Amino acid sequence: MSKNGTIDFAVYEDGREFLGFANVQLPDIVQKVLTVDVAGVAGTMEFPTGKVDAMTCTMNFHSVTPAAYSLSTMRQHIIELREVHQGFDAPSGALESDGVKYIMAMMPKKVTLGQVQPASPQAVSGEYAVQSVKMLYNNELQVHVDPANNIFWDKDNGNVWAAYNKILGR
Repeated sequence: MSKNGTIDFAVYEDGREFLGFANVQLPDIVQKVLTVDVAGVAGTMEFPTGKVDAMTCTMNFHSVTPAAYSLSTMRQHIIELREVHQGFDAPSGALESDGVKYIMAMMPKKVTLGQVQPASPQAVSGEYAVQSVKMLYNNELQVHVDPANNIFWDKDNGNVWAAYNKILGR
């Protein structure tokens, strides 16, 4: 089945849906690498370590809402973003839907109050430090990154950090 894209999404905190979200830029998961450039190797090579760079999420509101400002409260927010994806099954000619869910623990880094002018939306945005992120596809865990708890888990490899923790005696 080919994927056409996102039909719609909703964002929740504490089981309540936020209203007014325009779009969300999900965090990039960038692994730190060990760089090897030694004699006997015809070039430089990089090897991912399972450690990750800091993750950031951006939420852009179309207009001023209490939700936009409540996320600027200096505490950890657990946000759940639920998406409905549409796909096309060519053999049957049917449109099908799948669910994708992101669960993020995050804290506010920056709030942009936007620009005020007549007959225009006041686009409010926030930038958030992401402490952990999970991605589920049809409620099946695909990725879980939680640096504070030594978790770098993916569906195919499990928790890369489990072997590291065993060696470290954790």
